[in-house]
Amino acid sequence: MPRAIITDKAAPPGGPYSHAVVAGDTIYLAGAVPARPDGTFVTGSFAEQAHAAFRNLAATAEAAGGSLDQAVRIGVYLRDWADFAELNEIYPQYIKGEHLPVRTTLPVPLDQCRSFGIVTIDDEHRIQKFDEKPACTDAMPGRPGHALASMGNYLFSTEVLLAELKRAHDAGESDFGRDILPRMVNTHRLMAYDFATNTIPGLASHEEPCYWRDVGTIDAYFDAHFDTLGAQPRFRMTNIHWPIYASPDQGASAQIEAGIIHRSTVGSGSIVNGARLDHAMLRRYVRVEPDAVLEHCIVMDRCTIERGTKIRRAIVDVDNHIPPGELIGHDLERDRLRFHVSEGGVVVVPARYFAEPRAPAVPLGHATR
Repeated sequence: MPRAIITDKAAPPGGPYSHAVVAGDTIYLAGAVPARPDGTFVTGSFAEQAHAAFRNLAATAEAAGGSLDQAVRIGVYLRDWADFAELNEIYPQYIKGEHLPVRTTLPVPLDQCRSFGIVTIDDEHRIQKFDEKPACTDAMPGRPGHALASMGNYLFSTEVLLAELKRAHDAGESDFGRDILPRMVNTHRLMAYDFATNTIPGLASHEEPCYWRDVGTIDAYFDAHFDTLGAQPRFRMTNIHWPIYASPDQGASAQIEAGIIHRSTVGSGSIVNGARLDHAMLRRYVRVEPDAVLEHCIVMDRCTIERGTKIRRAIVDVDNHIPPGELIGHDLERDRLRFHVSEGGVVVVPARYFAEPRAPAVPLGHATR
């Protein structure tokens, strides 16, 4: 006979249910919210709320005669993936068993639907409606708080695609999300694939499951790059079980003469000579001279950063030779007079804005080597 568990050591249930049910040798715990045993909610930082939720789970497990160390599966719902790394630091304080449980961590993106094309599906994943960046939408079946956002990847049979493109062209249409897909919902059988169910071999515990970003803005493009940095990145580019094949690179190895480098990448053929890099990503054949400081920067191919230059939160496009002592990203008002500055304050230096200095002319009759 199942046995219900109610304890005053955890926040009271928010409805007509128990903290837990014991059935045979198995304990089923109800979900826990960031609240205190007296029922008041914890409204502080993410860490404070996470600790409160885990304390409730631990107290319930103990009241039922078990512990979280014996857990088989734990589900965590996050509103913001930016909290994923902090969750991983808190989690081991409560889950200390030799065999870690399966864990699923899911975002709650309904409040972000206005940023995406939203797909409404039925129980068989057949698309019922396609809305381009709606103000609000219904949750998907079986997953409260979630909606399916279009990732912009579509698979058509050739004949259907050509016919629909011709139809759109004849009607003066040019957008899949706004024009073509909403119409095809009524004329074709369209199916959706839930990327959250995708399984990646070799996924590390610190990685974000089913990592995906819409990099349609400069800020999103910029932030996604830094998700790949560090010993425990959100997305690991070096997963040998799920390799990413880049174009062949025949460049020489990077060289580090001296400097201070923190959480950065240095591309082939690049040279760092007495500079400081902090969250910097150097592409191929980049040279950074003494006393230069790069903080949260992406520097594209064939750039030179001269002595004493300081660059912060910037994307430097290809073939720039930035002169000594230049400041970029430290005075955004000044930067706006020269460059594009994104809503998030990322400065974009266009290709070849700083022309490479020309070598002095050689008089006729003089040899060079």
